Amino acid sequence: MISKKRLTPGANVKINGYTLQVVKAGDMGVEVTSVEYLDEPEHCTACERELNPERIVWFEMNARTFEVWEENKGTPPAWAGTEDSQGCFPYGPCCARKVRKAGRAIFA
Repeated sequence: MISKKRLTPGANVKINGYTLQVVKAGDMGVEVTSVEYLDEPEHCTACERELNPERIVWFEMNARTFEVWEENKGTPPAWAGTEDSQGCFPYGPCCARKVRKAGRAIFA
């Protein structure tokens, strides 16, 4: 049994081996979201090494051309944030230099 005190928004609770975060709590029940993925460290898309969260470089990738745009650097290309975007991928500093040089995504 979980105490009502622990069911405040933002609190993490473990239930049956799953880590859940409370989104809303009230008399009618509790809304939670899974936060298990937060427990897992990011890995480099190119070399699969575990990444230091403070040194991750994120690249958004065009799904059609594999062209990349480094997040928060310069003006985003026209395809960024559209249906052509495949999303953002994490790279370590060394692999990020290779991606910048190639001008396209590099995968393991």
